[in-house]
Amino acid sequence: MLSDVVVPNAVTLSWVIPSDHPQELAAFYAGLLGETPRAGFSPSHWLVSPQGMPSLQFYRPSSTRELPSKGRAWSPCLAQTTDRDTLAALERWCDQAQQQGAAVLEPARLESFGAECWMVDPERNAFLLLMTSKRSA
Repeated sequence: MLSDVVVPNAVTLSWVIPSDHPQELAAFYAGLLGETPRAGFSPSHWLVSPQGMPSLQFYRPSSTRELPSKGRAWSPCLAQTTDRDTLAALERWCDQAQQQGAAVLEPARLESFGAECWMVDPERNAFLLLMTSKRSA
């Protein structure tokens, strides 16, 4: 029921794109968009933020994860920040998504930049929920 849903803090929409060479791929798209790529959470994370459009986030998955297949490579990323425990806040958000028909694709996990959970929507399209700390933003 919608009245039971907690309204999240300012959610942003971006696209996450896995890459073997995120800095170079970010430079490619930035050139097409007339933008300048900028460093993200780590040396393997780059951003292109065109004015008035969702950002593009290019990343190299950790060494313990494979590069997603090309059919799932581009995925929407819904992100927000919290001043509380990022993993706990993300798990509450994941619960809300599941109540609306989403399913967990990969369990929520804590990373150096915050917490993330890969999910699928009711039609099995992959998306990422990302929770970062206001203290590090």
